[in-house]
Amino acid sequence: SSLTIYPLSQSKTYFEIIYEDQNIMLVLKEHGITMPSLDNAVRNYLVEKNPAEYQRQIANFFILTAAHRLDKLTKGIVIYPKNPSTKRVLYQAIADKNKITKKYLAVCEKRPKKILPSYISGYLSKNSSEQKMEFSREPTNSQAKFCALEVRKVDTKNNYQTLEITLHTGRKHQIRSILSYFCLPIVGDKKYGSKIDLKDKIYLLAYKILFVNLPAPLAYLNGKEFQISD
Repeated sequence: SSLTIYPLSQSKTYFEIIYEDQNIMLVLKEHGITMPSLDNAVRNYLVEKNPAEYQRQIANFFILTAAHRLDKLTKGIVIYPKNPSTKRVLYQAIADKNKITKKYLAVCEKRPKKILPSYISGYLSKNSSEQKMEFSREPTNSQAKFCALEVRKVDTKNNYQTLEITLHTGRKHQIRSILSYFCLPIVGDKKYGSKIDLKDKIYLLAYKILFVNLPAPLAYLNGKEFQISD
């Protein structure tokens, strides 16, 4: 059973614990919450749970932060390492999609003008004036970063379709930008072309994490998958 935690800080950021053991925590971030405030909330939880252990970690210069990021507007599972050795393993593993697989559900406005391939790769470059990322099939400049993901149609209802997305790279706004390129903006994502304005949320959910080839001390997680429904 998941546990909802209200932290010490005034911001009242709450989160659910999906899984926790001595090395790792998986928590559910709500829509509209930034990563720094989630980090703060998780730290507060751990301070209350075990003040002595927390002080020991601080003395060893270990500051608890998430192993990867989610956009403020996105809801989903975030992984936290609870000690330095776990942090090292996770930071190397996050970049390697053969070790940690991350899957998302996106509800999109259905205006298909282009055929959506099941595997999409290309390049993302930053549009600084609009504060967004732009996807293209070929690199448009030397700063453009390679990105790739898989897409599977899950459901179509009225003018919406739900897609399951499996990441191959972890680039900022890559799902939002790529779906926008295919004229399938995520519901609520005005920055990337949605006609619908939702306060502080878009219909993007980081809903599943699978651990596959993690080395020690996290090998015991291999074969485990963690998932949330909406």
